[in-house]
Amino acid sequence: METSIHSKLRSAFYFSRLNLAWFVAAALASCGQWQPPLDAAAGGFARAHRPNRLAPSYQLLYSFSGNGGSYPDSRLAYVGGRLYGTTYQGGAYGGGTIFALEPDGKMRIVHSFQRGAGGFGPGAGVTEFNGKLFGTTIHGGKRHDAQHHSDGVVFSISTSGANYRVIHRFLGGQDGAFPSRSPLIVLNGRLYGATEGYSSSTSQCASSEFGCGTVFEIIPPRKLRTIYSFGGGRDGYAPMGVVALDGTLYGTTEFGGMHECPYQIGCGTIFSVTLSGAKRRLYSFNGKYGYWPMAGLAVLGGALYGDTSRGGISQACIYYVSRGCGTIFGITTSGNFHVVYRFKRDHDGATPVAALLAVKGTLYGTTQYGPPDGGSPKGEGTVFSVTTGGHEVVLHEFEGPPKDGEDPEAALANAGGRLYGTTYGGGASERGTVFSIPP
Repeated sequence: METSIHSKLRSAFYFSRLNLAWFVAAALASCGQWQPPLDAAAGGFARAHRPNRLAPSYQLLYSFSGNGGSYPDSRLAYVGGRLYGTTYQGGAYGGGTIFALEPDGKMRIVHSFQRGAGGFGPGAGVTEFNGKLFGTTIHGGKRHDAQHHSDGVVFSISTSGANYRVIHRFLGGQDGAFPSRSPLIVLNGRLYGATEGYSSSTSQCASSEFGCGTVFEIIPPRKLRTIYSFGGGRDGYAPMGVVALDGTLYGTTEFGGMHECPYQIGCGTIFSVTLSGAKRRLYSFNGKYGYWPMAGLAVLGGALYGDTSRGGISQACIYYVSRGCGTIFGITTSGNFHVVYRFKRDHDGATPVAALLAVKGTLYGTTQYGPPDGGSPKGEGTVFSVTTGGHEVVLHEFEGPPKDGEDPEAALANAGGRLYGTTYGGGASERGTVFSIPP
């Protein structure tokens, strides 16, 4: 099976962005000037606890095979006693699927995407709203063509699979393009999300091949309003999705900000934006305390928590993913930032690319790689928990095909007292899996 790095180069936009993010040489210069965290006591250098590789409570629920979908990389949604999710490829037409999974592992295809104006390549999962499922696709829409793959759509569908409807087709202008892989959120009877590409708010973004991204609002039944268009540079670009706290939207941009990282790309930012479009940069990543966040944020105790795919300056990863295995961080709505945990790859994994999940005061997440073993120097990934004080526990180490998944890229979901998630690869057919594990 091709590596997740190559399999996620999904369009010209994703190729450009991830080619820079993943293939970083170890000899590149450091990222700007280091800044100490505002809460250095939460630096998180404690050694992670390592249980058995396959915890007895871990369950592999389903292995994807192609016709039932391939390569799931989005958060599952628990609706009416079932888990709903998406696969990026596979299904009846090869354009990806929406699926429903029973707690006993029985799977049903809700919808198979066709390549074309109706959208294909779902990358963000689905969100329940007013009895329907809403989501986005990375490809498809009005500007669809073989070279560009177009700019994506917002869709709705019933849980039975009936009444699939395109809510909006992105045009690659002020409305944005390439919706982020974070699911839509519901706030005050409306849906909110982000696109990673396009906007014409500045000459820098207008002249860019892929633009800088937007935050948008969906007003039922089919109206889209752009709340904010990113300007690139210090403003940030490529937003990774939004969450809501006290009526304000918060999120991360993978690139941009005040400090440069490898390839002279900004290290990323954390931002807030009001529903009226007033945007504020809360923090600019600098490298030592993380850079290139590839997921949105989680809310816990009135604060925001997230992870970075790089940074932390662990020697175990300096030649592996370039200057650090990634970090977990916390930030207040006023911008008080601190590092919660630094991944080291020895027992705890490396490269978290999925959003965190908060359950009863503890954060849960996945790492795409690590710990290394004899079969795979990079490792197949982990499921972990971490307290806000920095105590990390590895709950499961993935072993890869055929009996386990590999490369988890999606956030976990909490349903009925268990955690559910997906892996992009692994399983019996090496096309991804669904798993569950107790918190």
